[in-house]
Amino acid sequence: MEAAPLEDLVKKITQKIKSFPEPSIRANYLAQQMVELSAKDIAKLLAAIYRRAKENRDDGSLLSIMTLLYEDIFVETLGLTKIGEIYMELEDEEDDEEVSDIIHVAYRRWKEKRNRSQYIPSKDEHVEIRDLTLGEKKFLARKPDRNTIEKIRTVKDPQVVTNLLNNPRAVERDILALITRRPNNPEVLRIVSQHPRWNMRYKIRKALVLNPSTPVDVSLKFLNSLLIQDIKEIIKDKTISPFLRKKAEEMLKKRKKRKES
Repeated sequence: MEAAPLEDLVKKITQKIKSFPEPSIRANYLAQQMVELSAKDIAKLLAAIYRRAKENRDDGSLLSIMTLLYEDIFVETLGLTKIGEIYMELEDEEDDEEVSDIIHVAYRRWKEKRNRSQYIPSKDEHVEIRDLTLGEKKFLARKPDRNTIEKIRTVKDPQVVTNLLNNPRAVERDILALITRRPNNPEVLRIVSQHPRWNMRYKIRKALVLNPSTPVDVSLKFLNSLLIQDIKEIIKDKTISPFLRKKAEEMLKKRKKRKES
């Protein structure tokens, strides 16, 4: 990251973070600003924040940002692997030794707390989702960790899926990965079709209609909202029920008549 964009990001974070009342909310915002950055760029950003904090002793806002690294949500969002990489980047620079100490302490504190509460780690520590209990899967589906979401989206239990659909860190590709699996749980597909956050998205609707495991009434509800080329695809797909393909043919004929008239 170049010096100018780095300085701009430091200013943006410093100004925005003051508007959040709770430390956990501030820590979550800080992590969200860093989650797409490389470990090297995050190390530069943290070092820049810390240096400015030391230079401007009257401004406690910058120094308070560093305390957010101790919040669980910060470490959970970035993941243990990335936190370790950030620590190594900071460790290589003598001037950033104090910041690396903060990162290291944050890592150790979070790990000890997790062990005490028997928290189930995610991809960073190679946990297999199939080895977890249903309760643990439901718990993990609510966690704001991308590695965990990518693993938990293979689970077909309706309660786990509901938690995943409500997870603010879930993105469209997660739901598509869930509903395009064959065979699938019809109840899970129905739950997705009823969720207001996801059922208005075109790719989600199309994937539901194309999945033979989707209940027919759900497919019929979305069929009319599909484009002509996608309706043609449904007609040709022999894995889809004959009843639904017939309805698609009838719908296609009606659209052609409306277009000709």
